[in-house]
Amino acid sequence: PIYFLIVKNITLTIFAFIQCILYFSISSIILQIQNIFFIYIGYLLLSSFIGCSLGLLASAVLKDKKAIINILPLVLIPQIIFGGAVIEFEKMNRKLKIYSESVIPEFCQVIPSRWLFEGLFTAQAKLNVYKKRIITLNLKEEKLLELRKDNRINNEKFNKKREVIQKKKINLLQNYDTKDYVNDDISMCVAFIDGKFYNNPKNYFLSSKKLYFGKAFNTYNTNVLIIIIYGLFINLLTFFIIQFYFKYK
Repeated sequence: PIYFLIVKNITLTIFAFIQCILYFSISSIILQIQNIFFIYIGYLLLSSFIGCSLGLLASAVLKDKKAIINILPLVLIPQIIFGGAVIEFEKMNRKLKIYSESVIPEFCQVIPSRWLFEGLFTAQAKLNVYKKRIITLNLKEEKLLELRKDNRINNEKFNKKREVIQKKKINLLQNYDTKDYVNDDISMCVAFIDGKFYNNPKNYFLSSKKLYFGKAFNTYNTNVLIIIIYGLFINLLTFFIIQFYFKYK
């Protein structure tokens, strides 16, 4: 069963990869998404991986093709409704939460699309070419200010290095049309949630940082790891079901 699952996943991943490239190549032209190709392809491929894993699990549990077709809406509809894109978690019934102070209803945490949507959303806001370069320059300026505050650099060197950074920022503004790289709605939303995060650190939905084990991590990285673990768990469950089936057949 293990080799069957590996071959199935590899085959489906290859076809999914081709489909992701075709889908994104067309949609990126229509939606004017630029210079973030590999991030979108990566998240779309992870989405395909989860979809294929759920499909293999369903086929392992149900042997009747008609039953599998009938159960598909029960699998897909929650991904759409509870992924965070269609209905805001804050507007959901508070009685659905186990812990009333939870930002996200606990049952939504087991919905793969919730992690995929949040990860891609924050990646679009933080990893587009323009934003990445601005963030890099801001970090350099912050480090420079720290050096000046600790008297580890004199005024002359500080002013020269800061002037270089400011010139690079001006060149960036002149050479890049932000409309071609930045989605204002997404950026404003993430910036707003990040403000809440820094004022009251906890795991807000759509914040670019998440707290785990007392440390802050980038949301778009942690969500990728969570989805991979989720997919591996589904495949492990499928493996045990198939093994049980052949053992007692």
